[in-house]
Amino acid sequence: MNAILASELPGAADAARARLTAAYCRDETQAMDELVAQAALPPAGRDLVLARATELVARVRAKAGQQSAVESFMRQYDLSSEEGVLLMCVAEALLRIPDKDTADKLIADKLGEADWEKHLGKSDSVLVNAGTWGLMLTGKFIDLAEDTRRNFAGALKRLVANGAVMRPFSQPVLEACFKASNEIYADTSAKNPDFKKAYDSMAAFRSDEYLWWQVAEYTFDTFQIRARAHG
Repeated sequence: MNAILASELPGAADAARARLTAAYCRDETQAMDELVAQAALPPAGRDLVLARATELVARVRAKAGQQSAVESFMRQYDLSSEEGVLLMCVAEALLRIPDKDTADKLIADKLGEADWEKHLGKSDSVLVNAGTWGLMLTGKFIDLAEDTRRNFAGALKRLVANGAVMRPFSQPVLEACFKASNEIYADTSAKNPDFKKAYDSMAAFRSDEYLWWQVAEYTFDTFQIRARAHG
């Protein structure tokens, strides 16, 4: 019988498999003691690791003030905050949602629950603070009545009819926004060569087209505004 079955039975285990079999269900404390002993570094190697780790930490700390917009956003909304966890859960869930309607419902359900206002103005990054404003306003917009959200233009008309006055941004506000946006572009360009290449290309195109906009687009827009103002 043994001769008949010999060809069907597995051969003798090699050394690696024999060690695996011997380690199966062994005492955890004993196994860890052996592994820790194997992982121990000689003093010279330990000193090299410590020196390298110290160098890396020093370099990271030196660049702490040169965070990108994404790094600043991640620090403001880290996983120690409820809002950070919420954003992570929404981002992960959106990867699995196949249709837009369900995604919109998820965003509406989650963004309206968070207290975005407590993060307002807490970051050194203008872009992160602007993102916080956007999240806060989105959360408040979600809380509006269904008919208001579906017909926002109609809601604005009702506000005006009831006496609300809509005014454009003042010149100082526009100048501050323009200055802040240019600072963001310059800072991002200094840190990201790909962004700088794309932004320089866009700026060159905008400069070339500015003459046309002055004599065509802007002139017609101004004419329309004046025509509407005079009925």
